[in-house]
Amino acid sequence: LHAGHVDEAERLLVASPPASLTTARRVARAEAIGEIEKKKGNLAAARNALFEADKLQPTAERAYRMGLLAQREPRYEQAIHDFELALQRDPHSALYARTLAYAYQHVGDQVRAEALLKNAVALSPGDVSLHRDLAYAQSALGLQTEAAESLRTAIDLRRSAAPADSSGTSSDAALDAMRQEYRSLARRFGATLYEAYRPNGGISAVPQSAGGLIPSQGGLEGYWYPAGMLGRSDDALQFGARLLWTNNSHSLGIDQSSLQAGVGVRYKPLQSANFFIGAERLLKIGADSQD
Repeated sequence: LHAGHVDEAERLLVASPPASLTTARRVARAEAIGEIEKKKGNLAAARNALFEADKLQPTAERAYRMGLLAQREPRYEQAIHDFELALQRDPHSALYARTLAYAYQHVGDQVRAEALLKNAVALSPGDVSLHRDLAYAQSALGLQTEAAESLRTAIDLRRSAAPADSSGTSSDAALDAMRQEYRSLARRFGATLYEAYRPNGGISAVPQSAGGLIPSQGGLEGYWYPAGMLGRSDDALQFGARLLWTNNSHSLGIDQSSLQAGVGVRYKPLQSANFFIGAERLLKIGADSQD
């Protein structure tokens, strides 16, 4: 068979009655018939032969090969059944999980595909292509934030493995493509509203001789994140504006004279640490604010 004598091998196998063989030899016979049928292009017959072998000796790997043959016919429902069986027998295989996910994607079931790709990523967290494919599945479901995060992880993994050219930047075309995709997926804006209320707060709440209390305060911040800037997949550079205020004593009402605005930029020098360096320009709004 390995020498290419397919017809002779088939004749010998047919001449060997299965009933006269041990279980191990019957399995080997069915496997060999399956290989011959595959070489002849008879994919359905090849899968049937593997199915007979699998009844005698069930394995995850054989169920996976049955699924590949069914997928090539193509019979995707049968392929999904076979890949499910392979993953059931070996739930720790990232290969079986991802192959099943692709089959579900082919039939339009993005929800199951996304769940399976998440499982595959958990089983093989260092696989760049898994994170990338998970991002595309999440994007297809409208999960843009999750998709951007998955793609960012893929970019970081690729950057750590890709060689750099003489200028110190990666020349990896796949990395460049993922960066471009990330720019379209990543969040561009962020906002935070906060309020700290203190029942006894307010500068006028107590005499100055008592040292005063920190007044109730609030603020609104907004930031724009230029995704992918500086060759980084995280939000390395951020431009923002904020509005701060002090509340009136014993109230959530805003003291208009305290309104303070500012615009600034901040930079995250280290990708692995949530640490920022920034500069801000204060803008006077209330009478007591600064410029």
